[in-house]
Amino acid sequence: MEREVKVGSEIVGTMLDVKRNPSIHKVTGTFLSGRAFVQTIGNKTDRRRYWVYAPTKAARDALDNACLYGSLISIEWQGKVIYGYAEDDRLTWKEWRDEHGVCSFMLIVEREQDA
Repeated sequence: MEREVKVGSEIVGTMLDVKRNPSIHKVTGTFLSGRAFVQTIGNKTDRRRYWVYAPTKAARDALDNACLYGSLISIEWQGKVIYGYAEDDRLTWKEWRDEHGVCSFMLIVEREQDA
């Protein structure tokens, strides 16, 4: 199903929104002659901020654990499966009384493949 968020083979939620945030390391400086330069170091890092709906407390806990312990997260979107790891342990949750919730986290994309 489109927009499924999985940890391993367990479906933990539905992706609501995504925002791309690629980055690359740059070094800027000035030559002795006074000319400025910019040099890129390494390859581009593909980061994406995801907002995910988790329908139950168990799904919320599974997503928390995946982000905290570095489990592989997969998300189906637009005919592709995106695999990656949460960048840090700071998930932001908006929770409701009936225990469903929406979280936001930054994913570092490891690879993409066709669904």
